[in-house]
Amino acid sequence: QIHHALLRRRKWLVVPVFLLGALLSLAAALARPQVYESVAVIQVEMPLVAQARVPLPSAQGPSQSLQQIEQRLMARDNVLGLIARYGLFDDAPGLTQLERIAALRSSISIEGVRTHAFGDPRISALLIRVRVDDPDTAARMANDLAATVMEQAERAQDRLSAETLAFHTGEVARLEAATEELQAEIGAFTTANFDALPVANDRNREELGRVNLVLAELEREAQRLQQERRVLQAETPIRAVAQRQIDSLSLQIDLVEDQIARHAARQALLEDAIRRAPGVAVILDTYAQRMEQLQSRLTIAAQRRSEAESAALLQAGAQTERFELLEAALPADYPIASGRRKVMAMGMMASGGLALALAVVLELRNPVLRSAGQ
Repeated sequence: QIHHALLRRRKWLVVPVFLLGALLSLAAALARPQVYESVAVIQVEMPLVAQARVPLPSAQGPSQSLQQIEQRLMARDNVLGLIARYGLFDDAPGLTQLERIAALRSSISIEGVRTHAFGDPRISALLIRVRVDDPDTAARMANDLAATVMEQAERAQDRLSAETLAFHTGEVARLEAATEELQAEIGAFTTANFDALPVANDRNREELGRVNLVLAELEREAQRLQQERRVLQAETPIRAVAQRQIDSLSLQIDLVEDQIARHAARQALLEDAIRRAPGVAVILDTYAQRMEQLQSRLTIAAQRRSEAESAALLQAGAQTERFELLEAALPADYPIASGRRKVMAMGMMASGGLALALAVVLELRNPVLRSAGQ
């Protein structure tokens, strides 16, 4: 009874405040722009040719990189182009460029629809949603964005296919050049160390044994001839016959010493070759390992180049993953929820609360019943 009496006494304040708040809420709700949504659907068609072993560019293509598509589509230059092309935010000149970009980005979304068929998690379709205050603009923007996505995807696949082929072709050429360079280096080393090669080591040891035997025999022969010459030279006086014998022995000694020098030189060469043989063998093993690694890498690079060529052919023949416009965006007949009812309801509740609060404040300041102190 008290609050009814309060409302009756303060109705001259409560009713106007409530009505004014309701009118303001209605104006605010009507001022909120209507939002229309249009959706364009892009189908991601799987490759028509099996790709069991060929690493096509589409294996890491658009259906596996939805985030990359959205990043490219929502790049600043693209967003500014849309704003200029469709005259967006012309009625809000106070918005900065960054605010316009942020507002349009929040109005566009790209969603991926996954098949999950037979355990395949790849994306089978893309939904491009655009929400703006005009249905025709929303539809045209959605279709424009869909065309941009398809064009960028095709260009990205072509570019990736060409770059992949160029990379593997260059890798094969680089490895072939490295192989030829290593072969030339091995050839030069083999020529410089021909006498110390592992295949000649046993032959060198056998020849060194024969040379040592010959040297020993020649040294004994030289000693015998020198002994005979000393005996003849000890005779006094030396007869003519003895002198002729001495001269003959000296000549023979010179010939034997010459043979000893030649065999000693050969002995030194053989000993040096045998001494260098282990080091030469280690270096040749290192060369062989490097050559094996290069040949293995060259084989892999040639195989990948062949696969890249196959991928390029498939890409040229549209046999890889493709984007097709499944459903073009159409202008929406009705706006989506714009929040007008919510704004109106909250405004009326706030108006009623404010009116009651004012009535209570006035009642407290000027009550009907006064105390003894008042």
